Amino acid sequence: IFLDNLTPFAQEFEDYIEMVWAKDFQTKDGNFDTIAYYKRYSSELTDFLRMFMAMPCHTILSCHVAMTASEEAVANTQFLQAAKTGIRKEWQPLLTGKIRYVLAGIPDWVMFLRVEEAPGMPTKYVAKLEADDTNVGVAKPRIQPFTNPRRLEFRRNEFYRQFDEALTRYLKTGQAVSLGAGGK
Repeated sequence: IFLDNLTPFAQEFEDYIEMVWAKDFQTKDGNFDTIAYYKRYSSELTDFLRMFMAMPCHTILSCHVAMTASEEAVANTQFLQAAKTGIRKEWQPLLTGKIRYVLAGIPDWVMFLRVEEAPGMPTKYVAKLEADDTNVGVAKPRIQPFTNPRRLEFRRNEFYRQFDEALTRYLKTGQAVSLGAGGK
């Protein structure tokens, strides 16, 4: 089952939470209790994601991501100017609230996917299973079936098949697979 895409789904889920539990978010004065709302939203979305990923079948979840710096660095503009290259940036799911931190611990695999295009050259479909030296990411695989998990090139429309073959081979033989140039 492929949930494409978690980012707009989570935004719609916010509306669902607000409609279903609307009366729980009203204060005595009739105001909207934002803290109670986001606690319920985070709890319900976490429960949904755990249920989705625990289904007795293959589940795939895509999500938009954004590059961010730590909150402390963002809050301190002088710090940003003084340490232009020393700040460790982090890829985070484009989600509201703490769910973006909880999400990293739920799935077995987290991959960053992108397309590289260059004039006159074939399009490359690249996945990254581990964070690199300059950026921090949520990619923490439970097992590692690839020799270079920081750059995996897959053939067009064959990501899942190639991933499944690499994983099956690794589980049977213990040999890591190289998916370098050309996705071989």
